Amino acid sequence: MQTKTLFSRHYLETRLPETPEWAEDPRPAFAAVCALWQKARQYGAAWNEAQTEQEFVRPVLEALGWAYIVQPKAGWASPGLSRPGWPPPTGSLTRWSTSCMA
Repeated sequence: MQTKTLFSRHYLETRLPETPEWAEDPRPAFAAVCALWQKARQYGAAWNEAQTEQEFVRPVLEALGWAYIVQPKAGWASPGLSRPGWPPPTGSLTRWSTSCMA
């Protein structure tokens, strides 16, 4: 395992395993996110930004145990920005999405 900048080897090998979250089984959350990813791949191209947030972003955050705050609606709208940057660029999530298909 190479760790050069983000986390020290001591933190990863000693401190991280002592945290309560480390003892949790990640498979249920991973399965939930994979199911959401499959749904997003199937229907996401037709979703607008609000639908993407409701159908994908919020459920992913909930599956990972994160909270979120609803962003207030902007007082202006840009005519050319009716959809988020979705789907992600080809290949940007290839490794992760491939593991969801297994």
